[in-house]
Amino acid sequence: MKKIFIVFIQVFGTIVLQAQNQPIQDSVLIAITDDSIYTKVDVEADFPGLQRAWIRYLTNNLVYPPHAIEQRVEGTVIVEFVVEKDGRLTNMHVISGPELLREEALRIYRKSGKWTVAIKDGRKVRSYKRMPLTLRLSGG
Repeated sequence: MKKIFIVFIQVFGTIVLQAQNQPIQDSVLIAITDDSIYTKVDVEADFPGLQRAWIRYLTNNLVYPPHAIEQRVEGTVIVEFVVEKDGRLTNMHVISGPELLREEALRIYRKSGKWTVAIKDGRKVRSYKRMPLTLRLSGG
């Protein structure tokens, strides 16, 4: 057992010494990019202006689907997407919700513009976001 261990140290030591003696021009620089999509971040991505601005945006842009009005369809649509490092929303899809409301929910998020970006360890990162959009008919 000792012989194997000693041989391992000798081989490993040789590799380290050889690597340290390489001239700089033979080195390869590797750029590390973090394209990970995070679910846990220090600061969440969000609509610019937060809840007040989001409500104003919905008030000005939401169009209740006519077929949903006729059939009195209400409910919550859950939309999942990625907020990119530049604030764009990508990889958008519906997780759940009434069929007649899904397309409008997707349209409202697609049209929402750039969002504030998530922060992790002081860096802007890509992040998953899962958002509910509740649509209710007014009146009785």
